[in-house]
Amino acid sequence: MKISATLSVAVLLLLAHAATAATDTLPDLYKITPHKFTALYTRGDFAFSVLFLTSNNAGYDAPDLVYFGTNSSCEFKSATSVIDQAFFTMLGPRVPLESLSADSVLRESAEWRFNTVPVYEGATYGLVENKQDMQSIVVFNVTSAGPCGSPVGITYSVLFFRYIEQSTRAPGFGWSKHPRA
Repeated sequence: MKISATLSVAVLLLLAHAATAATDTLPDLYKITPHKFTALYTRGDFAFSVLFLTSNNAGYDAPDLVYFGTNSSCEFKSATSVIDQAFFTMLGPRVPLESLSADSVLRESAEWRFNTVPVYEGATYGLVENKQDMQSIVVFNVTSAGPCGSPVGITYSVLFFRYIEQSTRAPGFGWSKHPRA
């Protein structure tokens, strides 16, 4: 009976995830899109400070890019959940997005930063996201940025996007577990 109930719950969760992914608005790959952040992120208020790549991420309050900081230091952040990972790389000043590919972002980047990167007008960044249920590679130019806290404009393009469906994983995983002999 316990196995049957567990299987029923697993099937329902799988169907719910599949239905959500099927109705999600996926990003258009390689399309250059402008976006404006009009305010720094304040706890609980994503309205003017985030970019969502999909409607699914918006529904779960899981932004792909957040504009946040203090009056002296502004940054972009990704991977807002403790189980998500994001890596930024500086691709150069004013690099045309049309000249970039997923391959060039991964192969030609000399330095990677975990989860945050400073906001510099004219900078071009690559972002690699590895979230629990999705992965993406995004490139973006900071087209306008004033003093920290003022509106910031970017143009971005999604070069890679996929949902990850978990089928099998090794048992016993825990974020705070340590190896043993």
